[in-house]
Amino acid sequence: MEAAIRELRAAKVDADQETLNRRQAQVNEAQARVNVEQDKVNEQQHKVNDEQRRVSAAYSGRIEEILDSAVRRHLAQQLM
Repeated sequence: MEAAIRELRAAKVDADQETLNRRQAQVNEAQARVNVEQDKVNEQQHKVNDEQRRVSAAYSGRIEEILDSAVRRHLAQQLM
């Protein structure tokens, strides 16, 4: 009787472990899908960042030109 109980307990532990292993495999598959989507998001974010840097540099140069021009006009007016 005791041997049968031990066998049943061992079988239950094995079944529980198999269930856990299956569930872990499902979680791993879901994480892999999340990772793929995150890679796509990261790629798009890099594109956005690159464009922001490009636009920022373009506007920064133009703003400096406008400010320099305004300063020169102001100085010219002061000298007159």
